Amino acid sequence: MALKSIERTTTQSFEEDEIDMNSHDRVRLKKVVDKLEKSVAEMDVAILYLSSARKPNHQDLKDMHFARDHIEHSKVILTGCLDRSDEL
Repeated sequence: MALKSIERTTTQSFEEDEIDMNSHDRVRLKKVVDKLEKSVAEMDVAILYLSSARKPNHQDLKDMHFARDHIEHSKVILTGCLDRSDEL
């Protein structure tokens, strides 16, 4: 419930604010997005590895899915910033 509220607030603030970035800022932000994308892929591998264990710890799996979802959400937000800065 709280995540939906944060997501809605964040999305609204990006729609209302102009994003003024120079090319150097865009390059730096793109690097961050790439690192987040790599982190999501690494989390996917870790989740698969943990879930294939003989007796997986379900709380650890739940925590890893939660962390992965937050990393993915951050990547989506920053990608939206890049897209908006390209439009301006």
